[in-house]
Amino acid sequence: PSGIEQSEFPVVYVANAKKPVMTTLSSVNSDFYNEVMVGVKHVKDFMVQSPVAKRRPISAKIGTKEGLTVDKRFDIMERRLNKEGEEYDKRIACVRVKKVADNDTIATGETENYSTFYQFKGRGIQEGMTMVENPDLGMSVGGILTTSELGVLVEYRLGKNIGLPGFLVGLNAGLVLNDKFVPMLIDLDGSKHAVLKIGLNLAKEFNFARNFVFTPTISGGTIIGLGLKDATTGEQFVDSYYVEGSLKLGYMVAHNAQVFIDAGYSYSILGPTFKALLELEQYDKGWDKMRKPNAIRLGAGFKIYF
Repeated sequence: PSGIEQSEFPVVYVANAKKPVMTTLSSVNSDFYNEVMVGVKHVKDFMVQSPVAKRRPISAKIGTKEGLTVDKRFDIMERRLNKEGEEYDKRIACVRVKKVADNDTIATGETENYSTFYQFKGRGIQEGMTMVENPDLGMSVGGILTTSELGVLVEYRLGKNIGLPGFLVGLNAGLVLNDKFVPMLIDLDGSKHAVLKIGLNLAKEFNFARNFVFTPTISGGTIIGLGLKDATTGEQFVDSYYVEGSLKLGYMVAHNAQVFIDAGYSYSILGPTFKALLELEQYDKGWDKMRKPNAIRLGAGFKIYF
């Protein structure tokens, strides 16, 4: 028997919105059912639960009617016995929705229309194990240290918006580093300015081998001298940009935490003023060549999901 069959569930009777009679959930009209689901979806006892129907691909008989969206997170629970012989449920894996089945009509239990899932953490999943909704905000924050920058990144999961799993959009900012460790722009008045990269990125996660994730990423944005003002407007001066491609190989150390290694290539488009200040620094220091942000980067980082 599945974990669902061995578990106790809340009573299935609710008040009909239009008539003062009690009726089973299956007979409530679709609109009222949706209203009920919106109200209780964050209550633990009302989280969507279903047995795993198939292993390959991981599948369950739930779908649009239960509010499934692409990339929604579920825990896979296994029933175990403790030393006292008491049963308890333990999370042994985590999955996200890959494809949502349309079961918006009244379910009979006979449908072969399954939603499918992809695993991103845990050990082997077996048929009959209980799948329990564990929703998150679809966001992550992280940090990265490479040979070219020390940065932070904030990402948002796009699955429920575009219907495709694993796509991320994000904002990143980094302090530019090179062989001198922290490059500083020297203005004409002698003031120094740290160099920052600020941009947007688009990424696609490919999960494999249960706990690993491969993430190609493209990004682009501005390169600025922090605090460097335009002589005319007095505002932050911006005339340089970058485009970048990178590959991350990550390992899920927990259901909401990833560590990764990173390799990337960045192409800098330096504006005339930015370039002139770098040339001024080269002349002032007596260097053989102008100091620029490193094109190739290697490094490591982490992400926390919530």
